[in-house]
Amino acid sequence: MEAKDIEAVLNNIMHPEINASIVELGMIKDINVKGNKISLKLNLPYINIPIKYILHDEVKNALSAVYDGMDIEIEFVEMTPAERDNFMEIARKAWKW
Repeated sequence: MEAKDIEAVLNNIMHPEINASIVELGMIKDINVKGNKISLKLNLPYINIPIKYILHDEVKNALSAVYDGMDIEIEFVEMTPAERDNFMEIARKAWKW
């Protein structure tokens, strides 16, 4: 199992308000696999967005379904201004509402 395999699993998680995956939106960073532990950063446009725990649970559930028995650690981080600009550009083009 490598970071690209984990990213492929997470690429199936769509943002609830945007027609794009959380991977496409740049919301997944720093995937690491060490022993029986998967760690990654959930890169949020703003640290206190209301759906952050929903996204956390979706990521954890998706990884647990594929990598049963692995310890999954998810850290919340806030996007840099450049990452946020990219996120917002995709969001404007793919907003569901």
